[in-house]
Amino acid sequence: MKIAVTGGSGRIGRFVLRELLEHGHEPVNVDLAAPAERICRTAIADLTDLGEVYGALQGADAVLHLAGVNAPGKLSPEKLFRLNSLSTYQVLEAAAGLGISRVAAASSESIYGWCFARHRFAPQHAPVDESHPLLPQESYGLSKIAGEQAMAMFHRRTGMQAVALRFGHVPLPEEYEWLSRHEGAERFLWSHVDSRDAAAACRLAVEADGLGFEAVNVTADDTCSLVPNEQLAARFYPSLLEFARSGPPHAAWSSNAKAKRLLGWQPRRSWR
Repeated sequence: MKIAVTGGSGRIGRFVLRELLEHGHEPVNVDLAAPAERICRTAIADLTDLGEVYGALQGADAVLHLAGVNAPGKLSPEKLFRLNSLSTYQVLEAAAGLGISRVAAASSESIYGWCFARHRFAPQHAPVDESHPLLPQESYGLSKIAGEQAMAMFHRRTGMQAVALRFGHVPLPEEYEWLSRHEGAERFLWSHVDSRDAAAACRLAVEADGLGFEAVNVTADDTCSLVPNEQLAARFYPSLLEFARSGPPHAAWSSNAKAKRLLGWQPRRSWR
């Protein structure tokens, strides 16, 4: 397929472009910035401008929407929400207008709320699956809710297959040592996924057939901590001690079972 990848010059996007090329697809990078390495055609486009998005997506069979602000604090809250939610809407609107029937987009486990919460709280259950309530306290998580709701709406309106990929923290391979020592990883439940495994999930999400609208967690099978789960729960989330004691000492606190079932995806790389 010819696949438009918004944000292809970015952190995950450059791995996605390579993943698509290695599996016989024709990626087109759609970004405001030129890539550090040119491995496919790049279309420079402002994703908040619907006309530019139409032009950039013309001729594509599928879209992977990865562009956007990837954490709070980089812009003012209102600008972040506007940029993320509007760009996602414009990509979906253009895809629908052009008859593109396969779209996948980067969401985030931050959508559940605890990652950037001003008032800290524990998950209602673990492992956290896609049924967990969405409880953000800031505009980044809220923008991901808006994006997912837009995807669901376009599926209802047009039949478009739309898959929201709720990524855990996505480290680059050279960041693994830092990740294992990271203080504050309890904020994202020690959840992570290798950048190359994240790229594989992106590819599989647009290759899949007949999914409708779905949101899936994309996380590794293990935590990014050297400390066993029971000790982590006792210190940070005592309400989840039963979960921490019930399985392997480094089992992930987020469930990736739905991504495995619907996409045929498997995390193949581990920082350990």
